[in-house]
Amino acid sequence: MHVTVNKSALNAEQRGYPYRPKLEELLEAVSNSNPLLSFVCDADCLTKDWDKELVKENGEKGGYTHYVYRVKVLQDGEELGSVRADTRYRRNIGSELVYGIESFRINKERGHSNTTFTKDLKVALRTAKKAFVARASTELYAHIYGNVKHGLTNLFSNTSNAVRWSLDTNTEAMEYAQAAYHAHKQGKTTVEMPVKLKSVKDYDEYMDRCDKRESADILFTAFNNKQGYAIKVMEDGKLICLNLESNTLNKYETVEAMPTDITNKFVIFKVLAEQEAHAHLGVKLENNFFYVAQ
Repeated sequence: MHVTVNKSALNAEQRGYPYRPKLEELLEAVSNSNPLLSFVCDADCLTKDWDKELVKENGEKGGYTHYVYRVKVLQDGEELGSVRADTRYRRNIGSELVYGIESFRINKERGHSNTTFTKDLKVALRTAKKAFVARASTELYAHIYGNVKHGLTNLFSNTSNAVRWSLDTNTEAMEYAQAAYHAHKQGKTTVEMPVKLKSVKDYDEYMDRCDKRESADILFTAFNNKQGYAIKVMEDGKLICLNLESNTLNKYETVEAMPTDITNKFVIFKVLAEQEAHAHLGVKLENNFFYVAQ
């Protein structure tokens, strides 16, 4: 095969795994159809198949053979999908190997929603030509904006739930109702209550959860107010930065190539965990998306 596949994410043994039958010819056909595409193989691309004819060292028959069944397809650092060789099961036929094309541009209602399978190489190649097209600027904008917003929404929801789980809302509501009742009888317009909540058992944990929720709230509010930067790190290390205030999209070859104020905050994410939010910095979200505070 004359196609170069980046296997740097695999260990020495994994790099020696053979391609599952049908995958090499599909990979070569897709590569020849678009010279701008590049290919990557990581741990998500590996599988093992049962081979009843395999003879082990002890003479026993049957065992697993490791394969590369999937190769990711990229263009200019953006992952467009993958080419695959999959096993499909059909009634009265049994299992059969088929070509698979996986892409965000494929949307099916049944089965694998973003993957289509076929026994015909020409059909698979025709699908690949339509599917493996890099996002236009407007698509890329929507992709980054949508994923960062989704990540911040989940972060705010999760941290809010964590605070709720630290206390008994019914107990606290009754405490407030009773205090408000007595305040009203005394002709007061405000209620005085203890700082420490009655139902909280671990106050240090509760305070920590409140800190995290406050940071998430500040970042989520800033994002909705069009402040800060939504960033996507591509497979090849390049970065795409969306300036929310100016609605502009910029591509950078390295972290250091970004504006200094963004770089100084972004480099700190290397020592922070995913979902670890800081109001003055931002947060590292899933799938190499980031939000950087202004």
